[in-house]
Amino acid sequence: MKTRLWLSLVLLLLISLTACQSATPTVAPVVAPTQPAQPSTNTGDEGAYPAPTAEPASIAPGSATVLYPEPQSGDEVQWSQVAAMILNGEVIKITRDNDLQATIDLKDGRSLILRGPTDKKIQQLLETCGDPCKSIQLAP
Repeated sequence: MKTRLWLSLVLLLLISLTACQSATPTVAPVVAPTQPAQPSTNTGDEGAYPAPTAEPASIAPGSATVLYPEPQSGDEVQWSQVAAMILNGEVIKITRDNDLQATIDLKDGRSLILRGPTDKKIQQLLETCGDPCKSIQLAP
C-alpha cells in the first residue's frame, strides 16, 4: 500500500511538472561567429586580457565627433558650467551687467553669458578658489 501511495505521488508530481512546461522549447538561436577563431597566444604571464591589436581612434578637439560640444561665443551657460570654468582657470574676466546677467570672458577668446547668480555667489566662489582665481578681473 505504501508503495502504491509513493508511486502515485511521484506520478502526480511528474504530471504537474510537465503541465507547467511550455509546449515548444525556447532555445536561443545559434549565431555563427563573424571572425574566424584565432589560437590564443597567452603564455600566462601577460594577464587575463590580450594586448590591443590596433591603436585607439583619437578625437580631435572641435571635430564633429565630440560628444559634448563646448559652448560657442555668445551662448548662455549654466552656473555649474561657469563655476567649473572658474575653478579650472579658464576665465579671464567677469563683467557683471546687473544682478541677473554676467559676461564671462575666457582665455580662448570666447565670451559666454550667465544669467541668474548674484554678485555674492560669484564673489564666494572666487574666495573659495583662492590663489588660482586671483588673476580673474571683476568688472562692474
